[in-house]
Amino acid sequence: MRRVYKRRQSTMVDELDKRIGHRMPVEPPPGGMQMSLTLPPEYPAAEVSRNAAAAGLHARPLSLYCLADNAPNALHLGFAAVPDRAIAPAAEALANAILASGPGGSA
Repeated sequence: MRRVYKRRQSTMVDELDKRIGHRMPVEPPPGGMQMSLTLPPEYPAAEVSRNAAAAGLHARPLSLYCLADNAPNALHLGFAAVPDRAIAPAAEALANAILASGPGGSA
């Protein structure tokens, strides 16, 4: 399963980087089945999360997991349960949700 999760992680990072890497860094996690994506301030995580939900994606703002008010402007993303063939379309939908939440509001 480690190879499967590593492949999915790599695909997710590569697909996001292709679409939004020119606007924000997409850092691969050290391992695991999920990752966080830090967003620049002009892309509010809560708004991105709402846009992603409208596209059928689960991209939760990290603030949902924090007790303090100083949560990073970031998303919690899971990829382990996403079939390989669905990762690229999901990354594209997430990138569109992110870009729609920022300056100009267009993907």
